[in-house]
Amino acid sequence: MIFKGAHRYADLKAAIPGINDTMLARRLRELESAGLIERRVLPTSPVRVEYHLTEMGQELRPVLDELVTWAHKWIPLPEARSA
Repeated sequence: MIFKGAHRYADLKAAIPGINDTMLARRLRELESAGLIERRVLPTSPVRVEYHLTEMGQELRPVLDELVTWAHKWIPLPEARSA
């Protein structure tokens, strides 16, 4: 998801099932500190914050694509529960 442009906090939270605000905020700070994402504050009313991948973050895309391919091959999906 983050490889496709800018994202607001609520977009990221909605895309990650089960994550709480504290954990997401902590992870975003860690990714920013590592130089993988950039937090941009836009001078709008109300203030808008967007997250963008840095060049270093963009270079992770092929690595993550390969990891996803591997996971699809070797990690079984959980059984669907019948209602």
